Amino acid sequence: MSQRKKHAIRAFLDADPRPDVAKHQVIARVTGARGNNLHDIVLPDGTATLVELPPRFRNIIWVKRDSYVIAEPLAAASEGKIWGEIVHVLFPEHVDTLQREGLWPASFKEEEKARSGSEGEDSDADDLLFENPNRPRYAGDDDDSSDDDSSDEDSSDEESDDE
Repeated sequence: MSQRKKHAIRAFLDADPRPDVAKHQVIARVTGARGNNLHDIVLPDGTATLVELPPRFRNIIWVKRDSYVIAEPLAAASEGKIWGEIVHVLFPEHVDTLQREGLWPASFKEEEKARSGSEGEDSDADDLLFENPNRPRYAGDDDDSSDDDSSDEDSSDEESDDE
């Protein structure tokens, strides 16, 4: 690992994930990736904007849809399409810390309550699981779907025997 990459990782992981009010940093939710390290975000006031991931964090940190980031506006944001840049990507433990400290925007609290109420209790555990689409699926891997398929095949075999 190169020294530059190692220092960038250390700087990102050791950074304090609190928005700096003096620099006008805000917590925002990522709604999608546009490509070329550009991401669509929604600010706490509901404004949808475009931010950039800085070059020092590219290929080190990946930003997922519906995750939270701390974004800082650019000085010349009024001229171009890009509103600002991502200063920090928030992990779930950072979100919990910011909520306990009262720094979390109220609009995002309401969204989280609406999402958690509609998805149910098992959604948190399901988000952490990842199913590899490149792995071959065997009969023992499926839950109940393979049992249903095999019972359908058995019934069709019985019908063809009757004829």
